[in-house]
Amino acid sequence: MEIRSAKKAELVEIVDLQCLVFRPDEPAASTRYWAYFHEEPTYQFEQSRILIEQGRIVAHLRIWDRLIRVRGATLRVGGIGSVLTHPDFRGRGYAQALMRDAELYMQQAGYDLGMLFTIIGTPFYAKLGWIPLPLPTFSFPVGEPATAFSDSARILDDTADLPAVMALYDTANVNQTGTEIRNSGYWRSGPSRYRELFPQKGIERNGELVGYLNYDNNGSDLKVCEVCFMPGDDEACQVVAHTLFAAAKKEGLKTIKGSLPPDHTLLAHLADLGNSQPSFSQHQKTMVKMLDWATIRKKLTDMPPADPPSDEAAFWNELLNPRSASTPDWLDKLPDAQGFFYWEPDIF
Repeated sequence: MEIRSAKKAELVEIVDLQCLVFRPDEPAASTRYWAYFHEEPTYQFEQSRILIEQGRIVAHLRIWDRLIRVRGATLRVGGIGSVLTHPDFRGRGYAQALMRDAELYMQQAGYDLGMLFTIIGTPFYAKLGWIPLPLPTFSFPVGEPATAFSDSARILDDTADLPAVMALYDTANVNQTGTEIRNSGYWRSGPSRYRELFPQKGIERNGELVGYLNYDNNGSDLKVCEVCFMPGDDEACQVVAHTLFAAAKKEGLKTIKGSLPPDHTLLAHLADLGNSQPSFSQHQKTMVKMLDWATIRKKLTDMPPADPPSDEAAFWNELLNPRSASTPDWLDKLPDAQGFFYWEPDIF
């Protein structure tokens, strides 16, 4: 058994393995996975970690180079994705071995923390020391609106409107904790295109983009993927609510679902418009692991204690959420956190 970074000549084998495991019935799947290599500005061969057995690649994971906002600081994230083992070689601990190798690589490469989004549940990764970060979800019944509604948003163009969308995203998310920092290369990348990062509808006022909406019809629900508007712009938020209701009604959908901070003003507008209340829950597919305490401490303006926290789960809970009785005093000197949040289109 050998674990190492991939070589250029091995990308074909990696793409074939991803297609076999993740999208065996999708003829165009290879185009997607090639874009993950050739159209991702931050990609390096070392970010593809492979396990070789009997002269072939039988397990793989990918590391995505990302930046997130945390209490005014910018932390570098090593995002774990595409963790897989060939069906004929499962049950031998290969995925665990790759995860340990990836953590060592990320520490050596200068990442502050690791992040992943599991589709197999948290126990596998929890055994390796990864910490779940619950994200809030909502479900809203689409009944008969209490007032008349209309869709005054317009369809956005991913070329002409991109600068305005980028600027609005940065303004709306600058004080969030957990959201991605997106540069122009990120917005234009192949992975972002496949994940449908660019929003469909925009709200304008006096020729200026003041809000946008990214949503999806999954066949049974209208899923809110991302919402942005100028901070405090209640009028723009109200237009977003009307746009969602119009889309749901037009497509005959019964429910509007998604993930938003519990105090997000869109939920209040949906409640007023639909004359009903959402139900709330959470998912725990998001997980993190500390990689370099020294750099995290430095980026948090050297406020935390010099020694790494003994309870990592408690540390992330205190750092990423509003103040509580258990919050340590040093967090008083940092910008507030309203709770960890991560937009769905950024999931790698």
